[in-house]
Amino acid sequence: MRGKGPRRRAERDDALGSAFFLRKNTLESLVIRFFASIALLVLGSLHAQEKLPRVLDDGHKYRLDLLAEAPELVTPVGLAFDSKKRLLIIESHTHFRPKDYQGPKADRIRIFDETKPKGEQFSTFYEGSVHTMSIACALDGWVYVATRAKIFRIRDSKKAGKADEEEILAHLDTTGNYPHNGLCGLCLGRDGWLYFGMGENLGIPYKLLPKIGPAHVGGGEGGNVFRMKPDGSQMARIATGIWNPFGLYQDARGRLLCVDNDPDAKPPCRLLHIVPGGDYGFQFRYGRAGNHPLQAWDGELPGTLPMIAGTGEAPCNLLEFHGRLWVSSWGDYRLESYTLEPLGATLKAERHIVVQGDQKFRPVGLTVGPDGALYFTDWVQRSYPVHGQGRLWRLTVKDRYNGIQVSHKQHEIAERLRVRPELTALDSFDPFIHQAAVWGFSQQPTMPAFKDLKSARQRLGILQAHRWLEKDADAILPLALVDADPDVRLLAVRWVADADLKKFKPALEEMLVNPTNTLPLTRGAIAALAWLEHGALRPKERKVLEDSLTLSLLKAHQQTAVGVSLLRSLPANHVALTNEMLAQLFAAKNPALKREVVWTAIAASRGDRGELLEPIVRDESLPPSIRADAMMGVDVMKTRRRIERLANDAELERTARYLLRTFLRMEKRPDAKDIDAWLKIVETGGDAEMGRRIFFAGAGVKCATCHAIQGRGAGVGPDLTFIARQGEVSMLRSILQPSQNIAPQYQALILELVDGKTLTGYAINKIEGESRERFMGADGKEFIVPNKDVVERLVSPLSIMPHGVEQTMTLEDFRDLFAYLRTLK
Repeated sequence: MRGKGPRRRAERDDALGSAFFLRKNTLESLVIRFFASIALLVLGSLHAQEKLPRVLDDGHKYRLDLLAEAPELVTPVGLAFDSKKRLLIIESHTHFRPKDYQGPKADRIRIFDETKPKGEQFSTFYEGSVHTMSIACALDGWVYVATRAKIFRIRDSKKAGKADEEEILAHLDTTGNYPHNGLCGLCLGRDGWLYFGMGENLGIPYKLLPKIGPAHVGGGEGGNVFRMKPDGSQMARIATGIWNPFGLYQDARGRLLCVDNDPDAKPPCRLLHIVPGGDYGFQFRYGRAGNHPLQAWDGELPGTLPMIAGTGEAPCNLLEFHGRLWVSSWGDYRLESYTLEPLGATLKAERHIVVQGDQKFRPVGLTVGPDGALYFTDWVQRSYPVHGQGRLWRLTVKDRYNGIQVSHKQHEIAERLRVRPELTALDSFDPFIHQAAVWGFSQQPTMPAFKDLKSARQRLGILQAHRWLEKDADAILPLALVDADPDVRLLAVRWVADADLKKFKPALEEMLVNPTNTLPLTRGAIAALAWLEHGALRPKERKVLEDSLTLSLLKAHQQTAVGVSLLRSLPANHVALTNEMLAQLFAAKNPALKREVVWTAIAASRGDRGELLEPIVRDESLPPSIRADAMMGVDVMKTRRRIERLANDAELERTARYLLRTFLRMEKRPDAKDIDAWLKIVETGGDAEMGRRIFFAGAGVKCATCHAIQGRGAGVGPDLTFIARQGEVSMLRSILQPSQNIAPQYQALILELVDGKTLTGYAINKIEGESRERFMGADGKEFIVPNKDVVERLVSPLSIMPHGVEQTMTLEDFRDLFAYLRTLK
């Protein structure tokens, strides 16, 4: 038990002072210290009382009861109530089974009867499966089971308390044998289909053979969701681009929801709305890290769909309970619930943490009992190998609820479009309306001719439909690769790379010099060429190859608009981007490239960049705008007099004033919550070019140390390339009230360590076989924590973006910055 006296409290205070994200003498620091102190006081009390897991107060009356534990129940996973209202629980004995393990040689399905005395509550319904994952029970008595390698059903036809019939519905033929990235995630839908997931299978080729009908062949594409009739017929893939879809659930409106684990470098795990033909962006062929230019995690690439919300680490199951959607988070040892609301044709969610444990609380399976309570299994230990521990819990709720809001018009429109598609629906920027029409056209005997479509969104949709069907590539790709719209071209690039269509390599090379290419398209096309030429490479090898190709193209096309996109796609600190190389690029007769060279030099952390920038500042033959840009990267203290002397132009003078802060004064500012007052401040005036300099400068607010725009800047916070699409009110709130709406992948955690210290940051990825975790602090720096050193983790109520940014600028600065953000549409 941890110490709880004055010394312990002093150690906690010292830890708070040294935590990441805490800054002295700022309002931000005081607020964070307050919340962290409260959190740690709660933690200290809980450690002292040793009452873990515990129910957090979120406005409802919950009661948590432990129903069973080892040795009666060990390493339990999925569970479900059958047609006789018996609780069936999968007991795993084969998941990374140690050589000296003493348990049964195969997995079992156990019946739990709470009415019997202790020691007599468990009996075995079925035994004999390997790497068993999920279970679902039908009203007709059949019990459906997913193991890594097969989907089967069993039943007790003789009513003897044991399964006496077994029928295999689908079999996975592959050399892959990792225990939990094969078949998983069973759901008996209200629409009469049996849904199941399949993990990424480490990209290994496979055949999925149903009992009735043709096989599905794949490999490398990542995880999928399939459906079939309960008798094993009509099997078909309905979604792809997932990592490991461990849990599936269909709500009362027929929406199929999924929890998906995350690849190595792309937190968070995802809550997904699965729709027919949906592509959720991940493909294992491009590496398990998830950060390849041809991978997406939240709808970043054309043709991919976004998540509803981020979840805790390693979500295993989900279902509706007490008016919310509930998720078990094995990795963050907690139960989460989500309040759902309509968002166009999909949903949005607000997370609540209801049950929080320590590292010996590992919830997995969820089910609702006949008594209206929530039952869930607990793996207990972090250890993947079976270990002889396990628990069964019940959560009851004493108050009433009104149910989940499930019906809305856009969802009904999407359902209709899947049957009767309309071309105009493809023009929708609601990705789920667009996707509904894509699926509808893919199911028609004939589709509209790609070449006859006038709208870029329509061409994109029809290209998506052909790609899903994997047909007519030779006819449609030559047109799509030269399409006027960069999103259409990028989707075509993805198809070429995914299918390894090497014959289109010359077309990709020719497309790369199109001056209308966007940054994602440039990066995607280069990555596709590297893939077609060399196939799978280690991330560092791939990056070297892609950068080499980028540099050679940059040298050849520095006189065109292509050069700007190519330079922006390279890291500013790339070893090849010496001052000499940048000076050569600056000498090209390409004004846009000159400015990009300047901002590349400013973004680099090398100390010799002033040697390149200072001559640009002094060169009166250059446009003032470029000289002003360069001024933002020079050493102010060393060149103060020179800057004052050179500020003989309005643009230069405004830049100098910002750098030297000669006009900085304590102006009266509205409260950060008074959005209307701030709207009046920014409604007139503002120099967008100066705002651009403020955003990217290494002095002042330093926006680019956390945010990127069109590839320039850092990836600590959200990419702001299209932030103006949110509207002015939303933009102001994100600046003035950064904790009001935190994107799931940037949700900060407060970590308490075994030595009493606390750290705050958001998770980046897991490294070294999950033995250490990597986080990003508010200062933009990464830190690594051994997993064994983490005693507790709490979700921080505050954004890692500093509060009070508006207090560090003059109102003129703020207007300029906001004027620039307005241009990002």
